[in-house]
Amino acid sequence: MRTGNLPPPVIDSAQVIAYAVVDRTVRWTGRQVLVVGGKSLGPVPRLAICKNLFGELKDFLLFHCDTRWNVLGVAGAPTLRECKLRSELWYEGLSKRWVKTNMTKKAAQRWLRTEQTSQACSMCRKLPAETDGMYSKGTVNVCFACIREMHCVIVESGGHGGA
Repeated sequence: MRTGNLPPPVIDSAQVIAYAVVDRTVRWTGRQVLVVGGKSLGPVPRLAICKNLFGELKDFLLFHCDTRWNVLGVAGAPTLRECKLRSELWYEGLSKRWVKTNMTKKAAQRWLRTEQTSQACSMCRKLPAETDGMYSKGTVNVCFACIREMHCVIVESGGHGGA
C-alpha cells in the first residue's frame, strides 16, 4: 500500500468511497468493540468506507487501517450514512474528517486490474477476488473455475486432452 494521507482507490478488492485521517481533532471514545486475533483493536490512524467490487456482499465496509492503509480490522453497515454514524460513536469529531473519493466503480476496477495483473488467472484473466479460489505456481495462476473446466475437457476426451 502507500504512505501518506491519501488511500489507494481500492483496498482489499473494495472500492474506497470515503476516507478519514484520524488526527488530534478526533477523540477515540473506546465504545468500539472490534476484536482481531483475540485482542481488542483500539484506535487506528486511518479509516476507509468501502464497497466490495466483486461478490455478493452489498454492505458498506468500514476498514480500520494503519498509516499505510493496510486493513487491521473491519466493521460494516447496510448504508453509507449508518457507517458514518457508527464511526462517529467510536471516533468523536470524525464526521468532519470524511473525504469523498468520487471514483466510479468502473474506474476502481480498472485500477485494480492494472495493480493486480500478475495475480490474474493465466487463462481467463479473472482476479482472485472474482473467483472461488486460485492455484498458483511460480508465475502461473489458474482459477478453480478454469481448473474445473480443464478437468471436464480431459474427462470428456477420455484422458487425452482433446488430442
